[in-house]
Amino acid sequence: MLIGLGGLSAGLSALDNDRPATAVPIQAPDLTQCVDTTDPLVINCCPPIQTSIPFQPPSSSSPIRLRPAAHLVGAYYISKYTRAVQLMKQLPDSDPRNFMQQANVHCAYCNGAYEQFGITPRTDIQVHASWLFFPWHRLYIYFYERILGSLIGDDTFALPFWNFDAPDGMRMPSMYAANPATSSIYDSLRDAHHQPPKLMDLNFNGTDPNIPIPDSQLIQNNLSTMHRQVANFLFFFGKREVRAGMTMGSMSRALEVTPGL
Repeated sequence: MLIGLGGLSAGLSALDNDRPATAVPIQAPDLTQCVDTTDPLVINCCPPIQTSIPFQPPSSSSPIRLRPAAHLVGAYYISKYTRAVQLMKQLPDSDPRNFMQQANVHCAYCNGAYEQFGITPRTDIQVHASWLFFPWHRLYIYFYERILGSLIGDDTFALPFWNFDAPDGMRMPSMYAANPATSSIYDSLRDAHHQPPKLMDLNFNGTDPNIPIPDSQLIQNNLSTMHRQVANFLFFFGKREVRAGMTMGSMSRALEVTPGL
């Protein structure tokens, strides 16, 4: 389900006059043929193989999940969110819903653990740097969100979103910098120099400038960046369609990189 979406480019490519509106969709991989990743490190991140998945699409009467802006959530929401992640981390390692196994799903699809089905020679699947980036990650987040909600018995639970294009949302949400002893969503690897109340630079290239950019100017820079990256079709989707057999991961991925926090 997460990969058989290459045909999306068939319709979208009609908007690019230089390319034909045809495409051969990339097929879902054979999940039994997962191998150690080699890019950039050799890692075994193959998730557990499930012979059956008890998934039913939600009915039209299901409650609507409303994703809140991360900088606006209150204590009640944060307590539910952190509790859900805590329960996910406490699941057995063999449980595909386990926090690390959920991370492994992403690792496997973006680091060469799976190959495109029916293609010779072997051609890796890569859900980054291509038009697969948005549809694949949308479904990935959807199921991650549903697992979290099921663990706390709340079928209305929705993940927060980082509201980059609002000045008040241009800081790391404070809940991610909470007490590491009590918060399941704290990560010690996050750069302490970029935590609240510091304003984030959506064009950050890995090195802080010698002379700090004034907040007023940084806000304008960020707003311009968001408009350029989202409003421009080629920045949003990339400049090439994705077809079965293509070497993936070497295509334009402007929006995926910037903002790339």
